[in-house]
Amino acid sequence: MRIYIQYHEVIERKGKFGILDHRGRTLVEPKYEFLRTCYVYVDDLLTMPLIAQLDGKLGLILPDGKDTIIAPFIYDSISLRDEPPYFEAKKGNKDSA
Repeated sequence: MRIYIQYHEVIERKGKFGILDHRGRTLVEPKYEFLRTCYVYVDDLLTMPLIAQLDGKLGLILPDGKDTIIAPFIYDSISLRDEPPYFEAKKGNKDSA
């Protein structure tokens, strides 16, 4: 069964951010310094990774209740693009798509 997640709540606990679904279930543990959803392109939270910051570095995670890492937390910046690949990541002065 496929789960569709449109309504959610970003929460803050002890200065860290996470996400709950509309029933209060944890989609993303509140352990991240920064979270950004990508509703620019889709309204289903599970179809697109989130940009998250952990220990000062950025990465991509899925809001699947397991904090599945899509891109490791090694990037200095991650920005959204209008077309695939939808994310552009930079380490120092290097680009990676």
